[in-house]
Amino acid sequence: MKYGKKAYMPLKILHDTEKIGKMREGVLFAPTTIRIDLNTVCNHDCEFCLYQSSGDGLKGVGLNTEMPTGVQIDSQRLIELISEFASCGVKSLVFLGGGEPTIHPDLESIIEATNRTALDYGLITNGSRLDRMIPYIASQGFKWFRVSLDAATEDTWNKVHRPSGTRYGFNFIIDNLRNLRNQRSDFLRGLSFIVGENNHHEVYQFIRMAKELGVDNVRIGMEYGPGFERRANKFEQQVVADIARGKTDFEDDTFAVFDKFENRLVQVGINKKNYTQCRFQNLSTNLGADLSFYTCCFGKYHPRHRIGSVRDISFQELWFVQRLAFLSRFELEKCPPCWYDSNNELLEYLTDPNPLHVNFVD
Repeated sequence: MKYGKKAYMPLKILHDTEKIGKMREGVLFAPTTIRIDLNTVCNHDCEFCLYQSSGDGLKGVGLNTEMPTGVQIDSQRLIELISEFASCGVKSLVFLGGGEPTIHPDLESIIEATNRTALDYGLITNGSRLDRMIPYIASQGFKWFRVSLDAATEDTWNKVHRPSGTRYGFNFIIDNLRNLRNQRSDFLRGLSFIVGENNHHEVYQFIRMAKELGVDNVRIGMEYGPGFERRANKFEQQVVADIARGKTDFEDDTFAVFDKFENRLVQVGINKKNYTQCRFQNLSTNLGADLSFYTCCFGKYHPRHRIGSVRDISFQELWFVQRLAFLSRFELEKCPPCWYDSNNELLEYLTDPNPLHVNFVD
């Protein structure tokens, strides 16, 4: 598949046998990917957002109760860090936010600094200022973006995203997506849809629209918040059916539908950890807009998941020295349901020094 599921397969970690071997031996190494919050400022007030501080007051429905609001990451320090990341073996960056990354005032300088390295990078955005990234799509390092659209119509989009203005609205985003057809063959354009009570009826229509827009994939996920799995009971079966119908009708070698909805409902309901360590945090980590590193997206800005700050020390000092103390006190049993559970189960098996019956393949 040119743009299909292989690009997002969790089994990609199997290609890095060196790091798997180091995990087995207890040797530290640089993460493969760093996800970077460029800010905690947003021009939307999405009703399902883990980080929002207004509207329905859902801020902190995950672990993010301590997130500082209104912060733009120190661009000068970040540009220094980007060089440090590249020099110590990091392979890729993902620019996103506890807000909207494309409204950071120094976005262009940050992207240009990344382009001066060999780092690959991607972007997760609400799409409102995707126009600022269009000049960089020709850059070899820029590999993908994903627009959090969450609707197939302007009315539903306004209800779910609750934008602060009308200038960069639903139709502006759709027009930009149409203008981004026929880019580099290795560049992936994706849309995401977080299913909630106000948009669940548009899942199939969204998949069809995405196909017509010529994007490469869509990701269907689930709103995360107290009691949502119970509220979802009234439309869960219809959403599952609509996703399946969308896959049947529209998937092909150039378009993929990623169903993160059904499995997420199961995870939230069970939250069973079939592994003893979170090894995935060694491969993918998170830099907050406060210049502190955190274990994962759900743990961002929570003191229990704060590894430490790189405001005044190097990344190497934090990752290879100070992080040892954090790892010694990390409590896996206090983690919420996690979409990296399956990755951690695989890593637990791969790092087992004495796996059973490896001479049998059946």
